[in-house]
Amino acid sequence: MASGATRGGGATMAAAPGEEATAIALEPLRYREAPRILLLGDSRCGKSHITRQLIAGYLRAAPDAVVFVCDDKDPARPQFEGQYYRDPDELEQPGREPKAEPHVVVFRGNGDAIMDDRASAKLYEDTAKLQWRLSRKRRRSLGVFDELDRAASGGQWIENPSAIGWSYGKGGSVGVGSIAGTQETEAVPRQPFNQATCVICVRMMGNPVRLLKQRGYCEGGADKVLPRLPGTELPPSQRGYFVVLQRGRPWNQRVYRYANAK
Repeated sequence: MASGATRGGGATMAAAPGEEATAIALEPLRYREAPRILLLGDSRCGKSHITRQLIAGYLRAAPDAVVFVCDDKDPARPQFEGQYYRDPDELEQPGREPKAEPHVVVFRGNGDAIMDDRASAKLYEDTAKLQWRLSRKRRRSLGVFDELDRAASGGQWIENPSAIGWSYGKGGSVGVGSIAGTQETEAVPRQPFNQATCVICVRMMGNPVRLLKQRGYCEGGADKVLPRLPGTELPPSQRGYFVVLQRGRPWNQRVYRYANAK
């Protein structure tokens, strides 16, 4: 663990700089391979902020690439900045080509379908399919699926076969990267669990921790620290503590946090 220890309830924890975790998560880019990241844990503990930091790090390391973000959770308030489109179909219409900058395209979905998992699943899957079309043109991309449980339930994809699942299994060698986040760890299908290059976890407890342990991500005692990570007992600006886990490798005993957490 990072130097220091947890203080009493509601207090903070000593943490290593989040940028060190970014380097671990994006290490595949050193070999021109695509990162395939899972981001798991309780709601309101900083997953979206961590995702934004990973996006920024990805674009610094791969300035020729493009990032596609599925952000249909709140039709009134986007969680991510970029060029806004309804879905990949709109992006590919004549006259709607994206500008040269920024290299982040945010798909907002159909606001009338906010509670329609099948509509969200189609948006997510269409985004992954767009990535595969770009890969045939040798264009690298990162798909960000902010709420994976909108595309999967009970460990099964809503659309099957799944382009997202294919990306986790086969995308590494062709530049199709993925970041999928959810507080519903039980919803995650086998491909992301089995093929993720790393799993980033904010606070979690109970069955989600047991699932991680069963999948081989808790070597080195990570299962003991996950329930103790600070979370919603802190003001939003003080949250964002997380660990980085890699399947079959011992946990590095470090807790991370980005200094500019919000």
